[in-house]
Formats: sequence, C-alpha cells, structure tokens
Amino acid sequence: MLQSMNLMIYVDDVEKVAAFFEQAAGTPRISEETMIDGSKTITVPVLPEASLQFYSRNFIQKYSPEVALNSPSIMFYVDDLAQTAADGRDR
Repeated sequence: MLQSMNLMIYVDDVEKVAAFFEQAAGTPRISEETMIDGSKTITVPVLPEASLQFYSRNFIQKYSPEVALNSPSIMFYVDDLAQTAADGRDR
C-alpha cells in the first residue's frame, strides 16, 4: 500500500518555486538542505501524503546528468486559477 509520495522536480529557481507552492498549498516547507555545490533543495507538502522536492536544474545536470532532461508533466487543480497565480506573484 502506498503510504506517501515525494516527487523530485528540477527547476531554475528553487526558492521562488518553493515559495509559490507554499502559498498555493497553504503549508510551510518541511525541509531545506544545502547541497554540495551550495544550491538548495526544498521540500513542500502539497497533501498529507504527498510532497514536492525542488532541486536546482544546474545541480542535477552536474551530479546526475542521466536524469537532467527528464521533466515530469504534473497537473494541479485549484478552485480559482487567477487568484492562485496572483497570490504567487504577491509573494
């Protein structure tokens, strides 16, 4: 039985993307680590059983190039897309 899920996503600006999802999900980050190159990885829960972990695309390209170009397609549903986007811009 699936108990939890952590989806790793490679982005250009870890802090900005994590802040958006913190605002959109209404939950604070549950972890933040500094990687060996000085970049950060930040984990944000989006559901009780699911979290998103953001990594710098540059870090992944350097230390795990075999997965650097594999980008997932993820769809999220919200009640008011315009408001959610505006909330993310206001941060």
